Order: sequence, then structure tokens, then C-alpha cells
Amino acid sequence: MKSVIILLCFLGVATVVIARPKTPFDNINIEEIFENRRLLLGYINCILERGNCTRAGKDLKSSLKNVLEENCDKCSEDQRKSIIKVINYLVSSEPESWNQLKSKYDPEGKYLIKYEAKMESN
Repeated sequence: MKSVIILLCFLGVATVVIARPKTPFDNINIEEIFENRRLLLGYINCILERGNCTRAGKDLKSSLKNVLEENCDKCSEDQRKSIIKVINYLVSSEPESWNQLKSKYDPEGKYLIKYEAKMESN
């Protein structure tokens, strides 16, 4: 019986690992981006389609649909925490960019309200 429980626990962990594979975003140092305005604006301009995109910028832009429309259902807990951290930073330090991003990707305000509620609870 004990070995069956251990096996079930292992399978449960393996399922979570398989369901939530690591992405290039798992190793991004968000604080480094916040501290480098040129790098930050590069990401923002890429997402707003106002400039060239690096590979990471393209990946970020392509993941926005999942983040917004599907409530980040494919994100790990660390990725969700990073999203809240980025939103907090943009709201407080880059409000003009934040408003442009909201206008482009959530003009009706139906997606980001979930994240803004999470921000208030943190």
C-alpha cells in the first residue's frame, strides 16, 4: 500500500512537471529589465508593435493571448507572480506605457481586472 501511495505521488508530480514545461521566461531577471530602461522600452515597443522584437520579445508577445484570455492557465506559479510584479511596476513606474498596453490588448478591461484585483490583495 505504501508503495502505491508513493507511486501516485510521483505520478502526480510528474504530471504537473509535464503539464507546465519550463519556458525561456522562467530564467528572466525581471529586476534587471526594470533597471535597464532601454531594454524595458525595447520589450514595450515590441509588444506595442512600434519597434523590432528580439526572440524573447516575440515569445512574450505570442504568449499574451494565454496570459490575458485564458487567465494564464499554462503558467507556473512563479510565472504568475512575475506577471503581477511586472504589472505593479508598469502601473507605478510606466503609467503611460501601461495605458497603451491596456488600450491595445484589453480595450474593454475584461482581462486585466483579474490581475489588478490580485495586485490589490498583495
